[in-house]
Amino acid sequence: KGSFCITSLRRNTIVMASFALLLSLLLTITWLQNQAVAVSTDELVELIRDLKGTDERIMRWNANDHTAERQTEGACEKMPEVAALLVKEKDDTRLRLGCEYATWCITDNPYQRAEFSKQEGIHKAVVNIVKTGSPEASAVASHLIYIASFANEQNHQGFYQAGAVEALADIIVDKTALAVEVMWAAAALQNLAASYCATRHDGRCYWTWNGKDDHVTVNTKKMPIISDGSPVRLAALEIPNLIPMLQYWACQGPVPGPAKKGNILPGENAVAGRDDKNPAIIPWAAVGALKNLALEKASHPLIDGPSMKCYCQLKDSYDWLEELKGNDLLLFLRPHDPCWNDEEYTALCIDDLFLDKEGYYCDGYEEADEEECEEEDIFTGKPASEKCCG
Repeated sequence: KGSFCITSLRRNTIVMASFALLLSLLLTITWLQNQAVAVSTDELVELIRDLKGTDERIMRWNANDHTAERQTEGACEKMPEVAALLVKEKDDTRLRLGCEYATWCITDNPYQRAEFSKQEGIHKAVVNIVKTGSPEASAVASHLIYIASFANEQNHQGFYQAGAVEALADIIVDKTALAVEVMWAAAALQNLAASYCATRHDGRCYWTWNGKDDHVTVNTKKMPIISDGSPVRLAALEIPNLIPMLQYWACQGPVPGPAKKGNILPGENAVAGRDDKNPAIIPWAAVGALKNLALEKASHPLIDGPSMKCYCQLKDSYDWLEELKGNDLLLFLRPHDPCWNDEEYTALCIDDLFLDKEGYYCDGYEEADEEECEEEDIFTGKPASEKCCG
């Protein structure tokens, strides 16, 4: 009986030792596999160079032919490994390169946006890079939020829930931040503040004015909303000094003339690296953020006001980015205001619009008498005597 107990004990000891050895072996194999799939710094640099080609644009709103071709020919096969790197890595250079690689793969590529979203913890990790990375790493992480949030519910809501709004706002209100940091932070806030719809091809929501109230809407029967940006917009409106800083940067535009040497247009001739410190790259993104925040009716008293002059000037910018964002902001903010789509009324927009109950603007009051000048603006209640007469 005693001999049997000793034999059983030895057998159990051998089994336990074998199990421990097997477990250790499995852990070693897993570690080796992880080491094998890790993307080296040199490999990241080469992957980016391959995707980039000759594209030196600071604002890459689309993938050019070369990048689009390389995306489909294997250059983005490392996306899962790079997404995992962004979650686990601590080195600032590798985080910057990882974010940059992801932006090249995700631009104009819904499949890669979806692949990126599958990595557990990715949204929090990228937001942390925005908050704690070097200025260069922070900027490219904001770029990644900008491009990954577009028309992808998992990324759009994931970044919001990970605290991206507050992190981006901290950069926008920081007067010492690098220009390219502020630009991408504002651009990222723009796309987070947007809503996305089940529209064919692009996922955008198309907002229209019903001609009655002072707010644009989207036809959700034709375009169901797949990801609502309203929580982002409401959160942004609560952040002190965010709207004033966006207005400040918007009013640094528009660009003074056509693209030429010494005159940087962010949508045309701004070059990554060379123009990272040039404040001329910021206004388009600032007005872009404001125009999507203006989708929230509660924002109108904050966004309207003295900055209207800047918005109207931006809509006529030589730079297509400033022009596009400026026009959309005026449509979302003052859909009743003719200045956003009619050259005849540009001066009225800049000088402060007046519209009475009969449909007359200031040009109808050129020969008005004192009594007629008491007519009120239907939106503000201010009399024509303040806005038009005299």
